[in-house]
Amino acid sequence: MSEHVTVLIVVAAVAFLGWVIFVGLPYALDHFGGCHTAPEGIYSLQQAHEVMQDLIDCDADSCAAKRATMDVLIAAEHLVLARAR
Repeated sequence: MSEHVTVLIVVAAVAFLGWVIFVGLPYALDHFGGCHTAPEGIYSLQQAHEVMQDLIDCDADSCAAKRATMDVLIAAEHLVLARAR
């Protein structure tokens, strides 16, 4: 009987660690870690292009700097978002 309990505890621990690694940490990093802070002012068009290239892996929803960059590029019509179908 104690062998079954030990196996159950190990399986629960592995499942919990898997959840932490694949769900908990990514969620925490996206929502609490932040990414890059927004600039004090507005990016110039040239700066916006450079920052967009630097932050290519960032998500605009969690990265304030990329969101500010996208705002500049959209306003200048250098970036056009796809329409939802």
